[in-house]
Amino acid sequence: MGAEKTGQFRVLNFTDLLVEALGGTPHIDILKQHRLQDDLKWVVAKGQTYLRQHGITVDPQQLEAMLPELFASAEFKGGLTCLV
Repeated sequence: MGAEKTGQFRVLNFTDLLVEALGGTPHIDILKQHRLQDDLKWVVAKGQTYLRQHGITVDPQQLEAMLPELFASAEFKGGLTCLV
């Protein structure tokens, strides 16, 4: 994601690339939009809407603290202590 964030080139999910190659329009990648944000408070606020729609309550400060690890595309080693 770093290369796209700096504007060097566009990064695509392989399924998006396949859809475009077949002449289609891929779905909007909401995760990608959130990962490209520099404002974690915005991401938490936006995410709370989706979580509440599915009956999930999350402590906003704990979620904000976990986001860098969640967005790192690495093995998540944290806990789910932010879930109430």
